[in-house]
Amino acid sequence: MVRKKEENSSRYSQLEEGANRAKPVLHQHAREIQPFNKIARLPNALDEVVCAKSIENLNQLLADTMTLRDMYKKHHWQVAGPTFYQLHLLFDKHHGEQDELVDTIAERIQLLGGVSLAMAADVAETTLIPRPPRGREEVPVQISRLLEAHEIILKEARAMARQASDGGDDGTNDLIVSDLIRLNELQIWFLAEHLVAVPFTSSGTGESRGTTVATRAFCGARTGRTGFQRRGHRGHREKRKIFSSILSSQWSQCPLYYSSVNSFAWRDEFHAASGVRSRTVERRAARMAPMALRPFSVS
Repeated sequence: MVRKKEENSSRYSQLEEGANRAKPVLHQHAREIQPFNKIARLPNALDEVVCAKSIENLNQLLADTMTLRDMYKKHHWQVAGPTFYQLHLLFDKHHGEQDELVDTIAERIQLLGGVSLAMAADVAETTLIPRPPRGREEVPVQISRLLEAHEIILKEARAMARQASDGGDDGTNDLIVSDLIRLNELQIWFLAEHLVAVPFTSSGTGESRGTTVATRAFCGARTGRTGFQRRGHRGHREKRKIFSSILSSQWSQCPLYYSSVNSFAWRDEFHAASGVRSRTVERRAARMAPMALRPFSVS
């Protein structure tokens, strides 16, 4: 038994003899070759003080850009609502553009002889952008957070571009102005237009204005309610008539399901607001006057 073990050990050692040079050397540790905030001079015809200031500014922009990039990915995953598909794609597109900008800024820091920030903990300690919560937020809140982050970056970027220009660092100035500022301004435009309160399909004047008012009343925007308690039923045929008239106007703005509609109450609101004459408006209004409409919520 002992002899067999010795033979196996000898065979294994013979197999490993020729492969020692190919074995990976694991668990290696050593001192840093360049500490953070130290400059390794390169022959770039720039003063060391100018390089140091540009590196400091660029690392701040890098931390804020990485935070904005990650916020875009967070909202890309967590966006919800009727505009989910469009914003899901838009947030991902902006994330990709910010990711390319992160690489450009980091490489500029390295070619100036500095050390760029890289790890999430270091970025979190450095960034000026407020940290969002872990949970999901509504679309207007998500967009507002992104716009505020863009504004923080642009404010510091404009001042840093002037400093780089005054110091003769034209490369850093060009990067900040041509890449960072112009990209952030363009993305701000795409985001801000989503917060403009305009109707979807009508201009808000004339006959279409009445349709808009009636639709908003049905959706709860004019009355302050989320809907009306259903008090009657005229069958699906009556509902189809009512909804065929809204589909041509602004049904896409309404968050309620058609099954929760009070056909009587809403049709009267629609006729009264849009100016459509109906033989039954006065009769139904008189009958429903003493009845208090009870709001209900759609979860």
